[in-house]
Amino acid sequence: MEDNNNPQSSGSEDCSDEGLNGPSVRLEDATGSLNRRNSRWFRTPSILISLLAVVVTGMASGITYWATTKESHFQKLQQMGQVIDQISALATEESELYRTSVPSNVRVGAASSIANRRAVLIRQVDRLLADVDETSVAKLDLALLAPAYASVGRYEIAEKYFLDLAQSEDEPLIPRIMAWRSLVFLYGSQGPERVDDAKQAAAKGLALIDDKEGDILLKGELALIPYVLATTFLMSRNFKEAFGQLIEAERETWAALCTPMRQEVLKLVQADIKKILATYPEGQLKLNESRLAYPPACPSDPPLPFNVLSAEENGSDDLLSDYVAEYKFDNGNLLSLQNVQGVLTATVGGNPPLKLVNVSSDIFSILMHPGFYLVFQRGSTGLVSHVVSLQPDGSYVGLRN
Repeated sequence: MEDNNNPQSSGSEDCSDEGLNGPSVRLEDATGSLNRRNSRWFRTPSILISLLAVVVTGMASGITYWATTKESHFQKLQQMGQVIDQISALATEESELYRTSVPSNVRVGAASSIANRRAVLIRQVDRLLADVDETSVAKLDLALLAPAYASVGRYEIAEKYFLDLAQSEDEPLIPRIMAWRSLVFLYGSQGPERVDDAKQAAAKGLALIDDKEGDILLKGELALIPYVLATTFLMSRNFKEAFGQLIEAERETWAALCTPMRQEVLKLVQADIKKILATYPEGQLKLNESRLAYPPACPSDPPLPFNVLSAEENGSDDLLSDYVAEYKFDNGNLLSLQNVQGVLTATVGGNPPLKLVNVSSDIFSILMHPGFYLVFQRGSTGLVSHVVSLQPDGSYVGLRN
């Protein structure tokens, strides 16, 4: 008979179960607890969520800062553009001031006011440039600021901005050439010691034009660069060099297309030529020789002025015999020249004789006929061999019979 209440039997069975299962369960619990304690921090969900929150917050702050900085930079560039417009308006105002007829004291006062306003604007530009990347400002805009910097004596900055534009191959050609022209004037305004720099700048500007002379604006620069260089020479009282550049400017202007701008530049150049001749009269002969080679005039051009030489400069009346002869032109016309009581006259066909006035060596104008000239050419023997008739519509050659 089995005794179910036998404590020894029951205790033996329980010990057997505990011996088989108890240590294993406790080992698993201990291992799980240890693993939980040693798990990596970034695998903990709560920490991972916190980390992502920090990253997102940082990105949002960075984007906000970048957008704010970008907006601020854009606003400063806008302000820069506004200041440049104001400085350009001052330049126009100053130019008009010298075009109008006002009392000198009024002009001086207005010019001083413009100079003060320009100085204030330049200080504002300095502050803006200190807050923005200068490379983000267009080279052309900085070049527009250069004259303002030069006007307050900050020549190095003005030179830098002009050079940056002139030497940049990425910029359009016309502004680059204009920058070289501006450098010519900038160097000249700094005194005789920089005249060589002005000449080099002029040469570089003209070299850029090269074979593109068909462009109207480029053609204009062929005249304007020598004109500005002449101004540079005048600052140092080098009248000979200045006059040579003015002749070059007049020659290029005369050859330009018949536009209103051409007329304005021609008046400007010829006015300065007239002023220099009062100080440099020996330039007249060179001027006459240059004008003889000019192409036909435009319809609205005034006659080119040729200075009439004095009796002493004309020489003896006996020299007129060199020209007395008949000259035959390709169209069959005969030109007869005679010495009538010391006055050379010209007759074409049955027309009345025309009186000639000696304006230079072997060059005569026709009295009462502006724009008509006779230029006598000599052969190897020194005798007159043919005559060139210069007229507003062209030139014609007549051989001596």
